[in-house]
Amino acid sequence: MAIIGCNNCGKCALICSHDALEFHNDRVTIDHDRCVLCMDCAKVCFIKAIVYIE
Repeated sequence: MAIIGCNNCGKCALICSHDALEFHNDRVTIDHDRCVLCMDCAKVCFIKAIVYIE
């Protein structure tokens, strides 16, 4: 997963039930060890900034 063009609204971090998304230095970061690729974060991102990359 990658975050591209994020406006830092925080919706993704709030929806993540695995606490894989966090704010650091006013930016959203992904903890890939916690992420289970459920893509709930991408579903709530209205600007489609969260993408799955293999």
